[in-house]
Amino acid sequence: MDSMNREDWLLWQFADSALPTGGFVASSGLEVAIQTGYVKDSDSLSLFLSSSIENYAHSALPFVTDSWQVLFETSNEDVILESIIKLDHLYEACTSNVITKRASKAQGVAMLTLFSKSFGEEFGNEGRKVGDKVVDRLKFEVRKENTFGHLPITFGLVSKCLGISLERAQQLFLFLFSRAALSAAVRLNIVGPYYSQRMLTKCQTFVDTSLKKTYNIKADDAAQTSPILDILQETDTKTLYSCLFVNRTWCMNIIPFIWKKPFKISKNIEKLVPIFFSFLNDETKEFLQVQNQNLDIPNTLLFDYPCYIKEMHFGSINYSIEKWIDENRIIRPTLCDDYFTKNESSYNYNFIRFVSKVNKSERIEILKLCEHGNEYQYNSIKILFYQSLLFSTPKIENRLKNLQKLICMENWFREEIFIKLSNISNNIKYIHVDIDVYNPTLKDKESFTKLIKSQNNLEKIIISCYNTQNYIDEFMKALINHTHSLKSINLEFGKIKENNSLSFLKNCYKLEELILNRLELAYDYVELLFEIILPNLKKLYIHNMYFHEPASNKNPIYTFINNNGKNLLEISLFVALSDYPSLLIETITDYCPLLTSFSIKIRKEDEIPKLFYLMKNSKNLKFLYILFSDFIYLHLTIKKNLKEFAQYISSTLVTLDISKWLISFKILENFLENLYHLVRNFKFKCIGSSKKIENILVNYAKKKHLMINNLYIEEYIGYNLSKLHSQVIIEWINY
Repeated sequence: MDSMNREDWLLWQFADSALPTGGFVASSGLEVAIQTGYVKDSDSLSLFLSSSIENYAHSALPFVTDSWQVLFETSNEDVILESIIKLDHLYEACTSNVITKRASKAQGVAMLTLFSKSFGEEFGNEGRKVGDKVVDRLKFEVRKENTFGHLPITFGLVSKCLGISLERAQQLFLFLFSRAALSAAVRLNIVGPYYSQRMLTKCQTFVDTSLKKTYNIKADDAAQTSPILDILQETDTKTLYSCLFVNRTWCMNIIPFIWKKPFKISKNIEKLVPIFFSFLNDETKEFLQVQNQNLDIPNTLLFDYPCYIKEMHFGSINYSIEKWIDENRIIRPTLCDDYFTKNESSYNYNFIRFVSKVNKSERIEILKLCEHGNEYQYNSIKILFYQSLLFSTPKIENRLKNLQKLICMENWFREEIFIKLSNISNNIKYIHVDIDVYNPTLKDKESFTKLIKSQNNLEKIIISCYNTQNYIDEFMKALINHTHSLKSINLEFGKIKENNSLSFLKNCYKLEELILNRLELAYDYVELLFEIILPNLKKLYIHNMYFHEPASNKNPIYTFINNNGKNLLEISLFVALSDYPSLLIETITDYCPLLTSFSIKIRKEDEIPKLFYLMKNSKNLKFLYILFSDFIYLHLTIKKNLKEFAQYISSTLVTLDISKWLISFKILENFLENLYHLVRNFKFKCIGSSKKIENILVNYAKKKHLMINNLYIEEYIGYNLSKLHSQVIIEWINY
């Protein structure tokens, strides 16, 4: 028997459905074709497949052909890469559908990864070495987002590198497309697995017919042959059908998960509104004037989306409706000429009322009361209206019985809300309040205290008093009821008046996080606070609190680290080290063996050796954030200690953040040159243009054989209005 042909073996491998060429599967409009009635049975499916294959052969196959031939025509690495990138950009421009683009990019990048990791030098021909270099450089350009890595281009390139003939590559490309389309048909229950194989055999005729017409077409002549397919694919994007066809069982699990928190999205949040409207009856739609077909309100939906909602974010709801109304002013009729100028706000509230009523969820777990959405557009919200809406019916109140998380911001710190929630929701685990009111009433404070006391197992509390004249003693005393369950306490601003207000902490044996920011305490209370032993404390943040010591020279933080350093993983001290005993940094190093994250503010040069001591001896340190408060003295200090600083960076460090520093190009180059170990995530601020910084980083990456995984540079004018500054975030990895 003759030995097996290497090309045939590679074809069998590529045809294997288990080949790891990416998990993104697109239906090419099949799902929406079924929903709209274009595909009803096996006969109409056959017609759909024939049209799809012909369309794909005319629109994508020419790019496979040209990318295969680029490697055949020249061995110049730079010329090949330039031609490949031009083809990639042309395919991006020719492909209008978002889902098709996304699928093509995902599978194209997966093809490059497969080639690099699975096919060694024993595969391919004499042009393989050049091909390897081109593939590596193409991957680098894709990571830098200079190109896209579309499937037709990478498929042709990889096929040529592996020695697969152009004819076989073209046949394989269309075979894989046909199989993917039929796989989608099986998942959609249009045909069964056996009949799909029968149809796949039939697809050979479609592929052969299409290849005869397109085998020698160039990318410049690529075209769509079926406009209806392009329309269906675009509809696919708008209706999310392409996300739902993949696996029904998977969708039944993932859709409820996605729709638990629909108001957390930051872009196009107004697109949620038509989905809510689709659940309203005709009478309500008429009242809201949303019957116009151009408003894109779907008639039928695959899922009962509102029943999955577990989070209500009133700021985002209000913003989404305002934005939707604004975008549809022309389409949607007005009640009268001056309706919007006189009554728009009340009309928005009518929208909100109906949107809230179609929320069928039986259980709201997260309630966020604020006046801004996720994009921080502040709205003037009539809080009294929301209060009545929030507790308007027993059914709505019943949804809040199992509330787990309450966030109350801006002017929502109100007696009426807290009293209602105290009577309804007694299992809240997370409470975050921003007391933004200059002078909350006594009843407001008392009702919030009652809410804290009414909970069964409160685990986390955040209290922010932006007016520092607010005393929070009563809130602290209410936490006595939760010493058995509290895991996190975050106090920002505010005053502690009585020395026993924080005494409950000594019984919080489960406490893992303690965050104190600008909290005003008398020194005697500070001593009492930091003498407490918290056996499970893992995170300690002390920000902007300056402790003036008495003559005893006893520092409270020094004592606290001694008592609680055993399990500490994160420490953040944004205070002046010069106020502390000289042994504080050594104490942190010696008493915190598990330390993984450390943030500190440096003010003087003699504090730097203390920092080096910690960097040298902390064996588990992964995150380091250093502030330098004296900008005038900073440049000289960094330059003087730069080499030693770079050399003390350990192999365990993953993220280095010096984004509050301001360094020059020369300092940056010297720092990189002296690095002993790679820091995967590096954040810094540099004087100069983004182009110059990018060149420095790219050259360093090439020299050290690194791959830039992510690079973000933002330019801005410096505080003196004369120099350009750049904020930089870079992530790189070893090849």
